[in-house]
Amino acid sequence: MRDELLPSSAPTETIRLYEEDPYTERLLPPFPIAVWTDVSRFEVDLNRPEETAVYLDASMCWGIVPWRAPLAPDVLERSRARHREAMACLDALVDEAVARFGKAVVLDLHSYNYQRERPVPAWWEDASKPAINLGTLDAHARFRPLLDALLDELARVRWGDRTVTVGENVVFKGGYVHRRLQARHPDKVVCPSIELKKIFMDEHTGELQEEAFAKLVKDVDDAILRAIDRELAKI
Repeated sequence: MRDELLPSSAPTETIRLYEEDPYTERLLPPFPIAVWTDVSRFEVDLNRPEETAVYLDASMCWGIVPWRAPLAPDVLERSRARHREAMACLDALVDEAVARFGKAVVLDLHSYNYQRERPVPAWWEDASKPAINLGTLDAHARFRPLLDALLDELARVRWGDRTVTVGENVVFKGGYVHRRLQARHPDKVVCPSIELKKIFMDEHTGELQEEAFAKLVKDVDDAILRAIDRELAKI
């Protein structure tokens, strides 16, 4: 978060970090192009349209009051400018990939909280909150074989002594980045949103199960790469 925003920020660091997507950058190394941000979503949420990307009140961010006082117009504009810069970067990268290769797969990686309402000791029991959720809303039909391959390969991943639960459009169907990039090149770009349930950490304290998470990252990356190898060249 920019220094000029810190005095105005209302949530504690613990509350703010609870709503972030930590450690997902560790999934990036196997892929040829990687983009990530260390900007808090409480400064600007890059997975929302520009007009709603800066939280102005609690109705925009899980009932959390974001600011001690309303942001000055110039401060608000600087935050929104960061959103425009990020989208211009993504657009340029995807446009170049399509120009070079005729198609592009963009992996939109996230994690999500599942114990917001109550403790859930048995992470596998709630089918409404799969360990891996694939958001595929409005994906072009030509990419269906690739999406099916992703679901198939991800369903082979294990966490501890159990195979992970996998769902499609169960918890999330895809956010703004997903919709934006697919709409930009409807039959040339697919942008599955891959949401990892925070079974790999204590979502309230942020404590990570380091060794187990390293294995999960490798297994998820391997599953994605196998699916791409299986189907992308056929599309």
